[in-house]
Order: sequence, then C-alpha cells, then structure tokens
Amino acid sequence: MRSGIDTLVGTPGHIKDHLQNGKLDLSKVKHVVLDEVDQMLDMGFAEQVEDILRVAYKKGLEDNPQTLLFSATCPHWVYDVAVKYMKSRYEQIDLIGKRTQKAATTVELKCHWSQRAAVIGDVIQDYSGSHGSTVIFCETKKETNELALKASIK
Repeated sequence: MRSGIDTLVGTPGHIKDHLQNGKLDLSKVKHVVLDEVDQMLDMGFAEQVEDILRVAYKKGLEDNPQTLLFSATCPHWVYDVAVKYMKSRYEQIDLIGKRTQKAATTVELKCHWSQRAAVIGDVIQDYSGSHGSTVIFCETKKETNELALKASIK
C-alpha cells in the first residue's frame, strides 16, 4: 500500500484500522463501491462505513469519488447514505421493478470441475461481450488464481 494501489477491497473494520494507523490515504480515491450495503449497514457497520466515507469525501465539492451502492433491498437508511455521499444527481436503478420474484432462488451451472473455466468463460462472453468486465467470486484464493490463469476467462 505504501507504493500505491489501484484497487482496495476490505471490510470496514480493516480499512478503518489502516486509516487510524496512518497506513492508508484515501485523499485520491476516485471510486467507492459498497456491495451488499443493506447487509453491511444492517449488521452494525454503519458507523464504520460513515467514518471511512467522511475521510474520502469533501463536503460541497463536485470532484468527490464516484460512489456505487449495490443492495438487494433498499431500506430508508440506504437512501440516507446515498443522499449524503453521492452526487446530487445520483441515479437509482431498480432491476426488479414490480415483479414479485425479487431474486433467483437457485442458480446452478453443472459441469465437471475441469470444464468450469470454459463454462464461466462462455457465460461471461454471452453477458459481457468480448470487451466487458466481470467480477467472479470464489471460495478460496487458490480457486481465484486458477481461474484467473485460464485462457477462456481472459
């Protein structure tokens, strides 16, 4: 982190610890992404998230980081955070609308483990195209590294 980083992923507690210890500088942050923001705030991380955001944002400035909040549900306090830290012309995108089925109950792709990278590569190609970007979550660092090295994923 001393020589600079492009992407930082961490729990609110770890990020706050690094800020308090002077090991992390958020003054040049360009993007802030909070995934599962409803769960994060619901589990009691609201104060820590606010402390972190306060460091990266300057009140009234338009060059504050672009902020993306992802949430399966949007309780009122998710909107409160959005209004407080997002630019005044923020957009809310509702992918569900008025449908009663809010989320998939099961998503399963069955294949032999040796074909996993090829299957994932096909799904990425279909949904993101050849120049799109995708985030893939794995259970272990080893699995992540193995997938990252596969030509069908690149």
